[in-house]
Amino acid sequence: MSYKYGFVRRGLMGTVALKISEIFDLDRFSAIKGVQLAGEIILCTMIVGLICYFINSCKDETKQNIIMLISAVFLQLGGFGFYLYDWGEPDIYMVSLVIVSVLLIMSDKCVFLVIPLSCLCEMVHEGYVMMFFPVVFALLFFRMSREENKAK
Repeated sequence: MSYKYGFVRRGLMGTVALKISEIFDLDRFSAIKGVQLAGEIILCTMIVGLICYFINSCKDETKQNIIMLISAVFLQLGGFGFYLYDWGEPDIYMVSLVIVSVLLIMSDKCVFLVIPLSCLCEMVHEGYVMMFFPVVFALLFFRMSREENKAK
């Protein structure tokens, strides 16, 4: 599916694959595989980055050891590679964008980018509002309440 014939749900990744096939003169299957592989690489990079962020942000050695243990179990159990079927499941891009949003909120940097990232997530998969937006909203709400307490 793509936006070729109008605004349809889950059309963003299909449009990207269609444009890649047109630009590089590829058949659609090769373009879909390329989008799928790029999504898997992005997701793996984002998850490893998030794990490294948590490990580096822990000051207490016990907490750091627990996070490293959880990370090792996750990596050992095949935390990656579960989306390489069904043409890449566009959720991998949505999860990657959610991780970027979470990192922006946690680091208190460029939080204004959360809004366009949420719009992109909604264009990737219409279920974003029910699946991942509550996490982003809760973090924003927590950040807002923390800032309000500092003002008093």
